[in-house]
Amino acid sequence: MTFPGQRRFLLLAGILWLATACSVKPLNNRGIGDNTAATGWRIQIDNDALATGGRDRNYTGGFLFSQSGDRTAERALSVDGWLGRINDLVDLDVASGAILSHSMQAGILVFTPEEVSATEPIFDDHPYSNLIFLSNSRQWLSVEKKSVTRSSLMIGVLGTNAAKALQQGLHTVIDVEEANGWENQISDGGEPTFRYSLSRSSILTSHHTTGYFSYDVSTTLEGNIGYMTGVNAGVAMRFGKINPLGRFSLPEPSDHFTFSYAPLTAKGESSEFFVMAGANVRLRAYNVLLQGQFRESEMTFAGSELNPLIGEAWLGAGAAFSNGWLASFVLRARTKEFDAQQGNHVWGTLTVSKSL
Repeated sequence: MTFPGQRRFLLLAGILWLATACSVKPLNNRGIGDNTAATGWRIQIDNDALATGGRDRNYTGGFLFSQSGDRTAERALSVDGWLGRINDLVDLDVASGAILSHSMQAGILVFTPEEVSATEPIFDDHPYSNLIFLSNSRQWLSVEKKSVTRSSLMIGVLGTNAAKALQQGLHTVIDVEEANGWENQISDGGEPTFRYSLSRSSILTSHHTTGYFSYDVSTTLEGNIGYMTGVNAGVAMRFGKINPLGRFSLPEPSDHFTFSYAPLTAKGESSEFFVMAGANVRLRAYNVLLQGQFRESEMTFAGSELNPLIGEAWLGAGAAFSNGWLASFVLRARTKEFDAQQGNHVWGTLTVSKSL
């Protein structure tokens, strides 16, 4: 459990570590980069309305746009240089001969309580909170070891008015009740934050045929430090017409989608059609979207009020075509994050992407 002083210590320690890492001279990339200037893009939408028939509560939604390719590491707003310095500081272990690819993401996450009509703080439900973010990711694919190593750095801003405007527009379109409590959001008025993530995914077992009876099972371990601090472990499975190390073979385990990665295969591969399922167990030490950060917030939870161990499961279907287009829909469920939460959380994720 974490208390107000401890959560500030955790975040300050992370900030000092980040500053130290960014002052380290970057070493050469451990991997073979064959990523061209631009290799693809992805649009991803999260919303509980996609899974609950129009209700827009709790994790009310999010939007992400991602682009992959070497060019993303050189853009004006790229934080890939900082990411490389941190990777060198932690002495990231990457398999010899691994193929390096880059990607960059921008998006927003939005959370509200179940009851959105009240203007006063609701002390037994999820606080209003939102995060606008920009992130860069690196991914190393080892075909020999059937594994992917990933690192990501996100820089974001909490507590802006962007989420209020976005949600009001969405609620007008889908004709649901307007949220009235945004003045009580976490870090209201704005506050910077960050997160660094490391993960490794590996194919545990697989069987591939030319028909619709192929499968693969993969495992993932991940650690995060920053606005979301903790570790998680997961397993994922696909079944159907799939390629070895295909575009969905190894899961992207991060909370929601502040990170996204380059596709594992390129345009021109044979088409894939499959169902997928998986589960994660998360051990959380800190969550700014529930506990707040440095800026005073009207409503936050103490660490002792949160559940440190969280379970997740998902089920969905996807298709990846030989012309580079890909689409998927996934239903996700998560166990209670805090004791007062009314039931488990369920939401849907819609993804469309194009490999160039």
